[in-house]
Amino acid sequence: MSGIAVLILSACLPAHSMAQQNNPQKFALVIGNSNYERVGVLKNPENDANDMAAVLQELGFTVEKVLDGDLDQMKNAVDRFKNQLRNSGNAHGFFYYAGHGVQSGGVNYLLPVNVNIPGENYLEERAISVQVIMDGLDAAGNELNIVVLDACRDNPFASRSRSAAGSRGLALVNSPRGSIVMYATSAGEVADDGEGRNGLFTSHLLKNLQVPELSVQEKFARTGQDVTTYTNRKQHPEISIKYFVPVYFVPVSLQDTQTITTVTQAATPPKSQTELLERLEDQLIALSSRAFALRNSIEQLQENLAREGLGLRSDIVTADMQIKDNLRPNLDRAAVALSNRDVEETRKYMDRIRRDLEPLEKFLGRR
Repeated sequence: MSGIAVLILSACLPAHSMAQQNNPQKFALVIGNSNYERVGVLKNPENDANDMAAVLQELGFTVEKVLDGDLDQMKNAVDRFKNQLRNSGNAHGFFYYAGHGVQSGGVNYLLPVNVNIPGENYLEERAISVQVIMDGLDAAGNELNIVVLDACRDNPFASRSRSAAGSRGLALVNSPRGSIVMYATSAGEVADDGEGRNGLFTSHLLKNLQVPELSVQEKFARTGQDVTTYTNRKQHPEISIKYFVPVYFVPVSLQDTQTITTVTQAATPPKSQTELLERLEDQLIALSSRAFALRNSIEQLQENLAREGLGLRSDIVTADMQIKDNLRPNLDRAAVALSNRDVEETRKYMDRIRRDLEPLEKFLGRR
């Protein structure tokens, strides 16, 4: 699975959605697959799932946890999760998966522990498509869905790591409106499994989820920064944001009237500012779509060259590095600035995004 790109595929947010954040129902599905029967056993996903479920319960979620799920157990759990969200329009959903992931033909799959895949053409019927999950969450029509995939590991059919049958990492996929999606590492790259109780990415996410004064968007941004710093930029988590209203998950132990009132007031900007933020969201949608198309085009170029046995071209490698080192971080920063309702910072980073996009698009236009 490729880490889903931080290409911030933003969405226009209806004005009433801010009010709907008040006292939403919160449902979570947490899956941790460690003890695979035919591919490499993983040491951390069971611990990751247990610890994530405990933290989400403390944050007020009704949690269903699946450990070492087979295909039927995973499918049934996903169906129950979608039904919970569908029956509550203002609900917040949180889907977390730790285990093996596979990319095939640009489609990402989550592997059940009883998976038996003689060839890639069996994946659709013997694994769980990430895009099918995304589409189901979109169809549920609830307020917000958060998806976290710690499955960006190397080929599970060749080693004890967590990802891909044919390609390294996961592929970029389209996220539904009203969603925040985070991947343990970048598109097409692999993640460090960690040496402690939890996977490297999940250990940092668990820590940041428990900081009550941060919005969810800030928690995820801080997690990405922590992982990038800890690994000396070898692992770069990615985020897709299509929900820009600040969301706060306050621990049950801290949920008193004063805390909730303060958070609600802080999350409701004046109407004129709301309109301005919505215009910025529209602009960020367009920039994000351009960036998404750009990354896909470069990946396709690289795949075509590899298929023809021509190897990597230095100009294409340089363009890819510019996306990773310049464009993607500025997309991250623009998303965080917008979620914080900081108009000037958002505009600053959007200007940088435009500056980075133009020469890359010209480069591809000459190919």
